[in-house]
Amino acid sequence: MIRKIFPIIFLIIISCTNKIISLENGCDFPESNLVPGGHIKFISNDYQESFQGIQCLNKDKTVTLIYPIPLELEDQRISISDDVFIIQEKKFRESRIVIEDQNFIKLSPKSRNRIREEQVRLNALYAVDSDQMNLNWPMIQPVSGYITSRFGLRRFINGSPRNRHLGLDIANNEGTKIIAPLNGRVIFKGNLFYKGNNIILDHGNGFLSSYSHLNEIFVEEKEYLEKGQLMGTVGSSGRVTGPHLHFEIFIGGKRIDPEGLINELQSLDY
Repeated sequence: MIRKIFPIIFLIIISCTNKIISLENGCDFPESNLVPGGHIKFISNDYQESFQGIQCLNKDKTVTLIYPIPLELEDQRISISDDVFIIQEKKFRESRIVIEDQNFIKLSPKSRNRIREEQVRLNALYAVDSDQMNLNWPMIQPVSGYITSRFGLRRFINGSPRNRHLGLDIANNEGTKIIAPLNGRVIFKGNLFYKGNNIILDHGNGFLSSYSHLNEIFVEEKEYLEKGQLMGTVGSSGRVTGPHLHFEIFIGGKRIDPEGLINELQSLDY
C-alpha cells in the first residue's frame, strides 16, 4: 500500500474563540520597552485566549505576547504570571506650538458636537477585537521624514496645557507616500475634526494602528492591505502646524509608543 503524504501546515485554530495563530508571523517582535507608554515582550507556555494584543506561536510551541504599558502608571511594577517587570521612569519633554486657525482654538457649538460624535465612533473602533491575523513582522516605518514630536510629550497649544501627545509625528513634504507597516484591514477611512483625513487599520486581536492628517487616501474600508502597500500621502488636514503623519498604535484600547515596535526607525533628524 502506498500512503499519501500531505504537507504539514503550521496553523492552529482555537475554535472556542475563533482566533488563528500562524507560524508565518515569524514572531520577530522587538524587545521590551520598559517605560510608560512602552510594551512588555513576554514568552508564555500557553495560548492566551482572553488576551487582546499581539501574540504569535513560536516553533518550540511557546507563545510570544506583547503587553501594553499604560502611559499613566499607578505602580512601577507590573506582574505577568510569575514574572515581575520594573518600569523605568521616563522624563517627557514639553512641546509648545502655535495654531493660527481660531476654528481649532475657540470651538463653536457645531464643532463641539462634531467632536463628541466622532469620539463616540472612534472609541467603538478602538475596542474592536477581531480574529488574529498573519501580521508579517517585523513592522516597518509607514513614512520617511523627520520625527518632530515623540510619544508622551506634554503639549501646550497657544500657551494652554492640552492632552499628552499619544502618537509619533513624522514630518515630510506634502504628497510623500505612506505605506502599511504590517498586514491589516481598513476599518475606518474618513475626515475627523482634529485628525483630518484618517485611516485606521485592524491588525487583529485588539491591535490597531491609526494614520492622521493625510492629503490623499488610496484605500477603502474593509480592504485588506499587505505590509508595504500604499495607503495615502502626507498632508496637513485637521489641526496641524505643517504637513506630517500622526502615527498611533493601540493594544487592547491602550495607546503605546509606535517607536518601540519598529526595529529600525529611520529619521532625518537623529
